[in-house]
Amino acid sequence: MTTSIPHPDNLPKIFGANVRARRKAAGISQLDLADQMNGEGYLQFEQSILSRTEAGKRPVGLFEAATLARLLETTVDELLTPTTKEA
Repeated sequence: MTTSIPHPDNLPKIFGANVRARRKAAGISQLDLADQMNGEGYLQFEQSILSRTEAGKRPVGLFEAATLARLLETTVDELLTPTTKEA
C-alpha cells in the first residue's frame, strides 16, 4: 500500500488540525494544554501560541511536537498524518 506524503508546506496545517482534533477529543481546553506545556518547561507557552499552532500559522520544533504528542497520548507521526479531509 502506498502512502501519499504531504507537501512540506502543508505540514503546519495538518499538524495543527490534528492537535486540535486530539485536544478536543480528550476534552482539554487550549488554556489547559498550554498550562501543561508550561509544566513541561515551555515557559510562556500561552493559549494564543496554541491557537496559532492549531491554525497552522507558526512553526513547531521537533521537541515541542514530541511534547504535544505525548501530552495528547499520540505520536508525532500521527499528528503529521493527513486525514481524508486534509488530503
